[in-house]
Amino acid sequence: MHDQTVRDRRLRCESCLNIRDVGGYQTSDGATIRWRTLLRGDNLCNLSADGAAVLLEHGLRTVIDLRYIAELEEAVHPFGPLGAHTSVVDYRHLPLRHPDDVELDAAYRACTSLAEIYQVYLDWGGARFAAIMRAVANAPEGAVLVHCHVGKDRTGIVVALLLVLAGVPVETIVADYALRAGYLQPLFEASKQADSNVDDALWHSQPETMRSWLERLETVHGGVERYLLTAGLTPEEIERLRSRLREEPVTVITQDGSAAR
Repeated sequence: MHDQTVRDRRLRCESCLNIRDVGGYQTSDGATIRWRTLLRGDNLCNLSADGAAVLLEHGLRTVIDLRYIAELEEAVHPFGPLGAHTSVVDYRHLPLRHPDDVELDAAYRACTSLAEIYQVYLDWGGARFAAIMRAVANAPEGAVLVHCHVGKDRTGIVVALLLVLAGVPVETIVADYALRAGYLQPLFEASKQADSNVDDALWHSQPETMRSWLERLETVHGGVERYLLTAGLTPEEIERLRSRLREEPVTVITQDGSAAR
């Protein structure tokens, strides 16, 4: 297993603030999330050339861009169709909300809090989540990086769905969600300077927000596997996802014939 520790899971990719490896987390049944397999991040269009090189050296081979269509027009994506690294990285634009999703879009625009936004994505966006999960399951060998604009909300719930599917405990997922607290402070301060009316609550990753989302996944939608099957994923795709994410414990047969991990 890669010997990277939790303390250095954040990747120093110049101009981006919130890129990190999700590897190393323990599952409830003794497995470990593989290092250099699932990465999460903020807007990669901010990457410098050196920052892109760090990701490629870390094994990046697939990028899943969750941003809305309008956000794509702001800058060229370094790993997108017009980017410098399109030949070595498989780029997928899979937004969590699209103008064609009329009911989801209307529900989203009526939201007044992050918790409500997350709930709308969960309740109305099953097909969108399934497409993202399928892209991860079928991605070529190497690390998959999921990102949006800031790397905490859309990215946060997609990564949470992957981790709960892999068997990571709720409290660990909640802690990973809240981990970005200090990383985005420079972006938050710049936003406040540009607009003093910015809603501070939208910048915070309160543990309760993720915890309530995971509870709704379980109690309203019957758990992650049922949710994804209903959304259109096949049992084989779900198994491929788990196998990709999980490093299973090694079983050793002792001298007395018993098995030990």
